[in-house]
Amino acid sequence: MGIAAARRRAAARAASDHVIDLGPGAGEAGGTPAEVAEGGVGASAKYLSVALEESAAPRRSA
Repeated sequence: MGIAAARRRAAARAASDHVIDLGPGAGEAGGTPAEVAEGGVGASAKYLSVALEESAAPRRSA
């Protein structure tokens, strides 16, 4: 088990097992990245939504 703090890297948070927002506007509880994004509460929610959509999109080969 490991703990990582990813302040500005939404992609890193989206790949994590559990997210906990801290500071002003934080949600009451953490959860999986999808739960936090769907809940729409906390500073990370909107960024996680975008990062999760980007990670789910098929990648084009060059």
